[in-house]
Amino acid sequence: MLSADMRGFTQNSQILPASTVLALLDAFFSSMNEMIECNGGVMVNVQGDTLLAAFGSGTTGESGDAPETLCRTITCAQQMQTSFQAMADEWTEEFGIRTALGIGINRGEAVVGEIGVTGGTPDLRVHTVFGDCVGLAVRFMRRARAGEIVFSAAVKQAMQESCTVTDTVALPELLIGGREPVELYGVIIETRLDFT
Repeated sequence: MLSADMRGFTQNSQILPASTVLALLDAFFSSMNEMIECNGGVMVNVQGDTLLAAFGSGTTGESGDAPETLCRTITCAQQMQTSFQAMADEWTEEFGIRTALGIGINRGEAVVGEIGVTGGTPDLRVHTVFGDCVGLAVRFMRRARAGEIVFSAAVKQAMQESCTVTDTVALPELLIGGREPVELYGVIIETRLDFT
């Protein structure tokens, strides 16, 4: 699971015309979806300026436990950060706003399917995914600072076994009531941005 969120965009949307906000969101989601699909993932949810994508969800005929699936997920996150930085730089120049991307990644079992209302015109059904690993990916995304990627110990271990990412650091544990502390790691940026 990969969750990504634009930092500072809610405040920026209050100073821009609604039509501009919609155009920027459309450009963002289109660009990110292209990278997700190119890396074998499926965008399963969009809410505000946040997206959720699944890799190895069965929709592509590939297991989420496959090492190549995790490597493509990590590659996708890195591509998203690089691509979005270029987009954000253009927005700063054109509109005077600052934004960046925070990303969370987790692995584990999830339920994938369609939910919604049938009948009526049109049917209100959407592709979705849910489970503990999904909720944790979203929490990791919230923990990430602008420009950073945060992930679980399980993701880090699998990365060490099959991917070439080496610039990871340990982060403070995530404390959630009723469960053991969750070990967190990340690919962070040296100079943290002040609008995170």
